Amino acid sequence: MVNATQIRLSNLLTPNLLADENIRNAASSIDAELQAIASAAERLPFLANLDSLDEQWLDELLWQFHAEGIEFAETPEEKRELIRNSIEIHRTKGTRYALERILEILSMEGVIEEWWEFDGDPFTFRIDVNIKSDRVITDEKLNLLEKLVNGFKNTRSHLTKIGSNLTTKGTIEYSLAGEALVLESLPRYCGAFYAGGDNCLC
Repeated sequence: MVNATQIRLSNLLTPNLLADENIRNAASSIDAELQAIASAAERLPFLANLDSLDEQWLDELLWQFHAEGIEFAETPEEKRELIRNSIEIHRTKGTRYALERILEILSMEGVIEEWWEFDGDPFTFRIDVNIKSDRVITDEKLNLLEKLVNGFKNTRSHLTKIGSNLTTKGTIEYSLAGEALVLESLPRYCGAFYAGGDNCLC
């Protein structure tokens, strides 16, 4: 079996062609492109075997596909879903669908309400996020979540509130006056976090 990465065009040329310096130089230039194509082809099975890859390769693919939301991907399966859906999400970025889809992949299904649905200011919206897994929600994660939402929304719309609903046991650590407020095993509606830098429990 021929290894494509070992093929050199100069090895396929006849002696009379190799005697021409211009042809030898052209063959060497083409060889570099052929090697690049062969090297890229070797990586194709990564996607076909995504379910069997370890986290090291998943992290490489997340970087390669410019996947967003990786800060919230806490399990290998969530990373795999980000990779599988990265092209679709990038294609639909700026739409309500893309925002709902990225939150769903990260086990944080979001219920989006636009301004006419809650009598808000024009072109504003708010989100109630259902956090389904046993996650620890910190100040840093709240800020990252706000950044994620703002990165996926359309330009004209403005986020006014992120509400949090825990449907399973979870923990929220919220810094308040230098102390951490920790709530465990919260009921279905556990509070709301306001966007714009002044996140707070209500």
